[in-house]
Amino acid sequence: MILSRSHFRFLLFLFSSLFLVAVHAAVEVEKSPNDLREYRYTILENRMQVLLISDPEAEKEAVALDINIGSGDDPADRPGMAHFLEHMLFLGTGKYPDAGEYQAYITRHGGSHNAFTSLEHTNYFFDIQSGFLEPALDRFSQFFIAPLFNEEFVSRERNAVHSEFMARVKDESRRSQDVYREIYNPKNKIARFTVGNLDTLQDTGDQALREALLEFFESYYSANVMRLVVLGNRSLDELETLARDKFSPIQNRRVSLKREALPLFPENFLPEKLYIKPLQDQRLLRLTFPVPDFELLYRNKPVDYIAYMLGHEGEGSLLSLLKSKGWAEGLSAGPSVSNRESAAFAISVKLTDEGYRHSDDVVGLVFQAIEKLKRSGMDRWRYNEISVVRNLEFRYQEKTEAINFVSALANNMHYYSPNDIIRGSYRMDKFVDRMIRNYIKYLVPENMLLELNAPEVRTDRVSAFYETEYRLEEIPEQKINAWKVVKIDSALFPPNPNEYIAKQLKIKSYTDRFRGNRGQPRLIKAEENHRLWFLQDEKFRVPKGGINLYAISELTSRSVKNAVLTEMFVRMMRDQLNEQIYSASLAGMDLSIRRRTRGVEFSISGYSDKQSLLLNRAIDVLVKPAFDAERFANLRREWVDELKNGRKKSPYIQLLHAVPDIFIKSAWTDEEQLAEVEKLSLQELQGFTLNWLKSLTIDTFIYGNFTETDALKLSVVIEHNLGLHQQPHIRPESGVVSLPAQNPPPLYPIEALHPDPALLMYVQAADDSEKSQVMMQLLVQVINAPFYHELRTRQQLGYIVFANYYPVSRVPAAAFLVQSPTVGVVELDARITDYLTGFATVLSSMPDEDFLRHKSALQAALAEEPKNLFEQGARHWQSISLDYLGFDHQALLLDALADVDKQALVKFYKTVISGKASRKLLLSTPVSAAEVSGQRPFRLIDDLSAFKQNHMAYPLP
Repeated sequence: MILSRSHFRFLLFLFSSLFLVAVHAAVEVEKSPNDLREYRYTILENRMQVLLISDPEAEKEAVALDINIGSGDDPADRPGMAHFLEHMLFLGTGKYPDAGEYQAYITRHGGSHNAFTSLEHTNYFFDIQSGFLEPALDRFSQFFIAPLFNEEFVSRERNAVHSEFMARVKDESRRSQDVYREIYNPKNKIARFTVGNLDTLQDTGDQALREALLEFFESYYSANVMRLVVLGNRSLDELETLARDKFSPIQNRRVSLKREALPLFPENFLPEKLYIKPLQDQRLLRLTFPVPDFELLYRNKPVDYIAYMLGHEGEGSLLSLLKSKGWAEGLSAGPSVSNRESAAFAISVKLTDEGYRHSDDVVGLVFQAIEKLKRSGMDRWRYNEISVVRNLEFRYQEKTEAINFVSALANNMHYYSPNDIIRGSYRMDKFVDRMIRNYIKYLVPENMLLELNAPEVRTDRVSAFYETEYRLEEIPEQKINAWKVVKIDSALFPPNPNEYIAKQLKIKSYTDRFRGNRGQPRLIKAEENHRLWFLQDEKFRVPKGGINLYAISELTSRSVKNAVLTEMFVRMMRDQLNEQIYSASLAGMDLSIRRRTRGVEFSISGYSDKQSLLLNRAIDVLVKPAFDAERFANLRREWVDELKNGRKKSPYIQLLHAVPDIFIKSAWTDEEQLAEVEKLSLQELQGFTLNWLKSLTIDTFIYGNFTETDALKLSVVIEHNLGLHQQPHIRPESGVVSLPAQNPPPLYPIEALHPDPALLMYVQAADDSEKSQVMMQLLVQVINAPFYHELRTRQQLGYIVFANYYPVSRVPAAAFLVQSPTVGVVELDARITDYLTGFATVLSSMPDEDFLRHKSALQAALAEEPKNLFEQGARHWQSISLDYLGFDHQALLLDALADVDKQALVKFYKTVISGKASRKLLLSTPVSAAEVSGQRPFRLIDDLSAFKQNHMAYPLP
């Protein structure tokens, strides 16, 4: 029988439909019992695999597409092509030719978007206010159907990629990776330069860059290697119709991806020692071992078990022993390479100065720990303990940000079977001794690359792209043999059973007093020295909770020295509690201790069952700290290094970090703190701590799976241990600098050791009212996308360009920031100022429809409910910290926003942002004397203390 073309198409359609029905019937995506969303896995006609998620409660809908093509697939003569293509897809399509249209649409409807390129993946994702998914999907899908690759933007975006490269040229991880790239097996895709720059992305004699870009897209961007996740508040059938309609037109080019094992290093290269000289003051030891591929073993995760055992930080661990000798401050273990061609396992040790001098001994102890694992660490009960915790994580999985969730799942789809797309990350089904030993056997001296990363090392080479100094050296056979002959230190032993694993998982009954409350914390204790808020969870119904405790002392911020002493005390406490904190974290419970402006904050979150145990131990250390002289010296040196290394971070990070230090009157810059840290003594710390502990008042918030009785019992323990029933103490006062209108505005330059100039224009509102807060947020909502598009895409000032809402405490403000490899600080100020001045006209002429969309997007963002218990707790704790004790600040903001019309926003903009009454402060990288006194003179802040002293302040809650 001869089929006509129409008959053939009909039969093909029928077969496809039956196949897809079979897919729906056969595949059930396993989800957490705590997850009420509906899931459907399907395959489009073009072989794209799709996961659909129906969530009727979703306030934001989200989409991600992950293609199993990345920088490892770059053409040999054009490194960075995959990354360049990622950039170009945002800049116009046949259906939507305007280069900024997608970004503008997403932003206008309260969404966000991004993408990233890795060695084997390019991941695109966005979220958007519910109700606008279909038009956003239409714009997004066109990236992969009909991108324009306009010549104008090919040239411009090439500069943007170069700016991104330059912005991170001092990044230590990239500098080290550049060295590894040169010593890896050149046949392995991991040996390629991945970011791209002006040198690698250019026209050649054989082919123009645009032609090469189009060729790369048409060769690799195929539906069969794409995975799509769509999360919306529609039914699964409606979401599937959308997915098929928008994404079926993407071509299936039948790209084939092979898993072909290739050596990670050249033949006979190992063992070898690698010396790398960092820019930062750091000392790291890293042992890297090539191992077989493990990605297909996700159900049992043998490498995870090895990482768990060697990376443990509890009693008897390798890190505990190294710390006791004064040789290390941190340790990590786990996979360092995992791709279709190769895999590796690495153990990294953060060395002290003394540890650097004993680096060979540290290596010896690493191999002792590996041998100990072989001999007495291969226990089924230990594996099962890890499995129990992972199963708990899955059983009580809570919602997270939808945009992050879909991005991760789209990547998972390449590695896990369809039913395991969610479950796969948590699975540890069965202890298989042989499988684990099959990987341990590769952790031997003969199969090791030993890296020593320190400023003191001698070097004889420089890497090509990041100019990293390094040297290779053969490891003497005598040393290899010494590390093989293992006599195990008696201080090394496998971890004990984890006492922090939750056993009581029952949801506690509500007390009558709290039944039907409005989901807001209540003040259940109000004493001179202790205020206690409590909220029993009625919404999320998980056996989790949180305890937030703020130990406040007026001594904390009386001077920069006191602030430094408080921070040092915090670091000593964290160090003393490290084994407890680590064990608790393995059991799904976290404890953080941090200095705040007025004192020290303790925050516990996770399973509620053992939180009282962890709190009691933390308070014991708070009240009875162990002041070991050697640990003090090492921790002080570590902090000094951190402060000095801060100057070497990317300028934009330093500028953002400096804002609170400049505006909070009782805060100090890194430079001010460094001067005090370097001369700090243990005796001073001991004396200060005794006085500090006698001056405390406490704010506590307990929430989640606790009863009121539980909370009150915990408060009694807190009060008794801290001696809070003594005389009342003063609650310290502070403030946030109120900027006056000044022209020119004040400029505070920071010492950034990075070639890129950067400028942050900080614009403060005239007051801290709810109306000013929503006005400033709405302005940022409106201006963010066009500011980025103009200064980044059109003017090509640099890769890092953004406008953000950036309040300090309750005081609203906007931050306009640009970091540029081509333009100086003065010119950046001119460009930002010119744009903000001109935007007043754009804002005035904005169609009413666009204004209402932006307003609606902000209303949706402000009204968004917390997605999980921790997010709810964090929101209430912030309200307590900011003294919004009615817990109705969200509602007050919405009320204030309801009255805002376009005319009011334009007036606010002209007054606060672009007018002569604008309250601005500039932060920048260093400026020359000529720049300060040139055509755009700045009012330099050369004495920050005097600046703060001479300005009025908003009260700091």
